[in-house]
Amino acid sequence: MRRETEEGVNARFTRDSEGLDLSMSSPKWKLGRNRSYPVELTAGTSVLSADVAASGNGVSVPIQDDRLHKSLKLADSLAVKGEGSTIQVALDKSVAGLERLENCYMKNLSSTETNSFVAPSRKI
Repeated sequence: MRRETEEGVNARFTRDSEGLDLSMSSPKWKLGRNRSYPVELTAGTSVLSADVAASGNGVSVPIQDDRLHKSLKLADSLAVKGEGSTIQVALDKSVAGLERLENCYMKNLSSTETNSFVAPSRKI
């Protein structure tokens, strides 16, 4: 699931075996590689303080807090507060987007045993 802010910041939610992850990037950012930055994520009444891992013009943070994860589905926006500013990410229709993301992940878990590049054999 992806969103772009009015300031041109791209926010992307992904799902893997570790759980939900938020990645944000902007061509305007010049971040130190292999550095981390403190942030505060707020969705509704849920707040998570974390360090985001930086690389070039992007940051990434795992969202392993169940309360914040649930709030992302209900809130209108996610506030990402760093040392320099607060970035507002619109979460319109995030319930459907996060559910599709989870369903896609679960569906693809079972298909790892098949080769996506080879057509399945047809039984006649």
